[in-house]
This record gives sequence, C-alpha cells and structure tokens, in this order.
Amino acid sequence: MKKEIFVIFLCILIFIIWAFPKYSIPVLLYHSISDNDNLLSVKPDNFKKQVAYLKKANYRIIKLDEFLEIMESRKKIPRKTVVITFDDGYKDNFTYAYPILKECNFPAIIFLITGKVGKEIDFLNWDEIKEMVGSKIIDFGGHTRNHIYLPSIQNEEKLWKKFMAVKKILRKIPKLLLNILVIL
Repeated sequence: MKKEIFVIFLCILIFIIWAFPKYSIPVLLYHSISDNDNLLSVKPDNFKKQVAYLKKANYRIIKLDEFLEIMESRKKIPRKTVVITFDDGYKDNFTYAYPILKECNFPAIIFLITGKVGKEIDFLNWDEIKEMVGSKIIDFGGHTRNHIYLPSIQNEEKLWKKFMAVKKILRKIPKLLLNILVIL
C-alpha cells in the first residue's frame, strides 16, 4: 500500500512540475557599459563576453513586450529565455552596448531619464535614440523625467502627472524617426 501511495504521489508531483514549470524569465539589468570603476558600470569587454556567452549557449533574447505577453497569456516559458534592459539612458549604451547587441541581433530596452536626453553629455541624445529605434532591436521606455525617487511622492495625482510627462515625450520617438525617414 505504501508503494502505491508513493507512486501516485510521484505521478502527481511529475504532473505538477510538467504543467506548472518553475522556470521564470531572467531580466538582465544594466546601467552603464564603460571603463569607469563605478558600481553600476560593466566594462565593455565584460559585457561583450556576457553577450557572447548568451549567444554561444543558445539563449533566446526577447523584447520586453514579448515578455509581458508571455506573462499575461500564461504561456509556457521557453527555457533559456532572457530580457535585457538598461536604466537611465547613458551615452555609453549607444557607444558600447548597442554595437555588441546589434552584432548578435539581441533586442533590449533602454529606460530613459527623459529630462537628461540631449541635455547632459553623459546621456543619449535624440539622434542616437533615432538610430537605435531604426535598428528595430532597441526599444525605449520611461525611467522618469529627472530621476526623482518615486516613493517620495505622496500625492497620487502628482505621481501620475510625472508618469504622463515622460509618456508624452516618449510618444514623440516614432514620429521623430518617421520625420527623419521622410526627409532622407
């Protein structure tokens, strides 16, 4: 009797593992790809090695919107699936990360501090953003307008206004790209 119960338990356990896989999609978060010894920086050579490893090991790199679609639809998650993201929109994302990702055809998303775009030397400018959008492998999202610590905003209406200001700026990106393509 104990053996039968054990076999039934084992069958149920195997079914649960098969039906509800525990694998989740890792999201690799980067900030700066540079030779700085900053805590948030990854050296370009190290980043290139990391991307080369993902390619050699046959990882499937997906865009964030595909990740969200998988999560919402509760589809089975393919093993070795990864999302690559960058926070802040540093210029070195264009200088170092973008060529490496482009070479491997790996998509990524960069979350911009929109108030710094084109205004501070260490951050992306609109021409760099347009080029990356045109590649079809880099998407953009809003990190914030000025990198404010969002939990410090107690008023919900003010918080939503901050989100909407970023969204308004980001909605211009495809239009700006279209204008450049029409001119060319």
